[in-house]
Amino acid sequence: MTQKPTVWTEFFTPAATTDRGWLKAITGPWDDSRSYQYTHETMPVWDEEIGAWREQSTLGCYLDYGPLRQSRVKQVHAVCYAAHSVGYFDTVPEAKEFIEREAMRVRPDVSIQMQLGVQA
Repeated sequence: MTQKPTVWTEFFTPAATTDRGWLKAITGPWDDSRSYQYTHETMPVWDEEIGAWREQSTLGCYLDYGPLRQSRVKQVHAVCYAAHSVGYFDTVPEAKEFIEREAMRVRPDVSIQMQLGVQA
């Protein structure tokens, strides 16, 4: 089994209300001979942000509500689509770690955080 590298794409908005990021699995371009193997999640799509082919569905994402909330409750929402799991965390690194761990649990074919020159 060939491992698929992953990459984070993140958007930081210092003057705005939220920061967010997506964990994407890199894949090869569309291959007609493998078309029967693709699902709505694994179908290859070109991603301009990372300059590479990736799976149509992201493995997971986080959203930092920190600037919106004044309370001391956990402020970073993490969703791992691959594992159908969610969590709230105090920091972005904790949320990213949760998404990566959950994605690896259900998708051992991915190799987490191979950056491919993309800002992390």
